[in-house]
Amino acid sequence: MRRKILWTSLALKDLLEIKEYIHRENPSAAKKEADKIKKATERLSQFPESGRSLKTLPTLREVISGNYHIFYRAEATQVAILRIYHGKRNIPFLP
Repeated sequence: MRRKILWTSLALKDLLEIKEYIHRENPSAAKKEADKIKKATERLSQFPESGRSLKTLPTLREVISGNYHIFYRAEATQVAILRIYHGKRNIPFLP
């Protein structure tokens, strides 16, 4: 069963900030990177358990797209995309 992908406002803000940051140096790369991140989340509708489970927060999972860690929660009918962080950033506690 396909699950709906739901982007939280924080995840959408993260995606926009990533795109804006890359756009300053390379506008075409910004769109490509954002598209790669979105594509990585689309597969979660069919394979929600494909990301690795976090040891400290077992209800959360993550997939990696390039340099970005995408954190999400798989639920019965949907997958909630929670946050996106660059791999070199300190990742704070997630909701």
